[in-house]
Amino acid sequence: MIHCVRPNGRSVFSHFSHTASVLLAIVLLSVASSPSGAVIPQGNIVVELETVASGLVSPLGVTHVNDGSGRLFIWEQTGQIRIVDGGGVLLPTPFLDISASMVGLNSFFDERGLLGLAFHPNYASNGRFFVRYSAPRAGDPAEPCNDPAGFIVGCHSEVLAEFQVSAADPNVADPSSEIILFSVDEPQFNHNSGEVAFGPDGFLYFTLGDGGGANDGLADLPPSHGPNGNGQNVDTALGSMIRIDVDSTPAPGLPYAIPPGNPFASGPGLDEIYAYGFRNAYKFSFDNGPGGTGDLYVADVGQDLIEELNIVTNGGNYGWVTREGFNCFDPLNPGTPPANCPTTGPLGEPLLDPIVEYTHVEGGLSIVGGFVYRGLMNPTITGTYVFGDFSGDFFIPSGRLYYLADAAGSPEIRELQLGVPNAPYGLYLKGFGEDQMGEIYVCGSSELAPTGSGGVVQRLRVLDVVPVVSAQLAARSTADGVSLEWNVANAIGGVDEIAILRGVDGGTNQVIANWSNPNSIDDWTDVDTQFGREYHYRLVAQVGDLEIRSEEIVVARAPGRTLSHLVSNVPNPFNPATQLRFQLVSTQGASLRIFDAAGRLVRTFDLSDQPAGAGSVVWNGTDERGHGVASGVYTVRLVATDASDIQRIALIR
Repeated sequence: MIHCVRPNGRSVFSHFSHTASVLLAIVLLSVASSPSGAVIPQGNIVVELETVASGLVSPLGVTHVNDGSGRLFIWEQTGQIRIVDGGGVLLPTPFLDISASMVGLNSFFDERGLLGLAFHPNYASNGRFFVRYSAPRAGDPAEPCNDPAGFIVGCHSEVLAEFQVSAADPNVADPSSEIILFSVDEPQFNHNSGEVAFGPDGFLYFTLGDGGGANDGLADLPPSHGPNGNGQNVDTALGSMIRIDVDSTPAPGLPYAIPPGNPFASGPGLDEIYAYGFRNAYKFSFDNGPGGTGDLYVADVGQDLIEELNIVTNGGNYGWVTREGFNCFDPLNPGTPPANCPTTGPLGEPLLDPIVEYTHVEGGLSIVGGFVYRGLMNPTITGTYVFGDFSGDFFIPSGRLYYLADAAGSPEIRELQLGVPNAPYGLYLKGFGEDQMGEIYVCGSSELAPTGSGGVVQRLRVLDVVPVVSAQLAARSTADGVSLEWNVANAIGGVDEIAILRGVDGGTNQVIANWSNPNSIDDWTDVDTQFGREYHYRLVAQVGDLEIRSEEIVVARAPGRTLSHLVSNVPNPFNPATQLRFQLVSTQGASLRIFDAAGRLVRTFDLSDQPAGAGSVVWNGTDERGHGVASGVYTVRLVATDASDIQRIALIR
């Protein structure tokens, strides 16, 4: 698990001064669980945010009409669609104002409003666009939305409507052209989701949350979302991703057609459902820019513990209310994930895991989905998914900006560094957007509620991609004790201090050795050891403001026994391939891992199918995807149950 300790957190170097550049980033390699207080680590991407519109109320997203005009369309939660013209001017007259058709929004906090906007792919010729908004309804007095524990009376309907641009002015829509396509009653005020987008298949997608409240209504007396909740009920649109066809001949009794590939189009379940098992899939997007994969990224807001990001496929069940993230969920005890839960849904289908998750301690209160970058201004992040979190605190604006880093084919969450010096975002993060050229925009506000004029839309621009600082540690048992070797990569300005932490037989790790200004020291032997004991080691390096922790290494001391180790590779340097040689005492769980000079894992060889004893694998200088890597020095790490070892090799193209 990736883990970091920020400079203002607890540190083994509490007496250190902090002088290094904030452009350094952390990759902390640890197999241990993140302790209380862990946070999502910073990545190596430094960005700035360029303001394109300010004085807004509560901007939730940005989109375009794909007509070459360069216009940006910003939808405000309060019911207005605003235009920034091709010259960068925020036009005073809204493109559309539907506030009179919406519910009155609460001045303290609200999740209702104008929630989504999508222009038809052929808008330039047909002038059609689609919005999601919260419409008023009276509601039965006994409904839970009329008595939400004294918070917000929230009886309403979620509506999908179609509009047309006016014939007279391309910057003004025709409010009288509204056609209601879809409407569903909501049992509470929140969890309305709201994103709307056309997929690469030409169909229109939108999301609906589970209906609101907590625990998908299952802890209410009586259950407010029915006996099984809405997330796992395929007969309701709530808790689902909906897909409809707005271009074909409508189905009988409907203002739209049902795509024949929808999973329940010809059997039990709601015909419109594309995927389900969501709590509050507030934001989603397709990777459909130039070179895109077409993947559908869906950020599902969690309850008290976990936020998750999914790649969604047709017919997928993403687990809520049985699961939250990778964990089981108990609606009657939501603070404690149970050890076991069903692995299938109501139709026997598997419950699908997200691609990543984070806890509220690590990353904030509510995930906000973004976009895969496919623009032209920032080629260093092409193909990178950018997203964030609403706020780390409900009452203090403290949104976070994240991206997915690719760690040898496995996505991991990193935080964007914001400017020089690295500054907090300092706003409530309310959404993201994308223009016709694929550039990404960030929507935020200084206000929790849809009030005031602290809303701002900013364009994201990459300033730099800086080297990643990482630490690697190897340990082996010798006749004299336990021999340790280490490498700290990309420590610009040098390492200020190194400490060795050790735990014995599973006990608490303690500092057993440390050095100031240790840039010429890369090995040490722990002679205070005994045969028959098990030792756990971790290296901690202080690099300016950053505290870098290595992977934990376990060494079992045993007399008169040869331990697993690496043998010099041949040839070295090499091109195009080299033989990586080793001795293995036990092959169970053994692997070879190759890291580049920046500390990034580029290739892993599973050795569990190798026989014990002498062995080798051939590395041809490619990464996990088969792409050739650059010339440079690489670190090979052998990981075995009894020992670990590292050596450096050189590739010369």
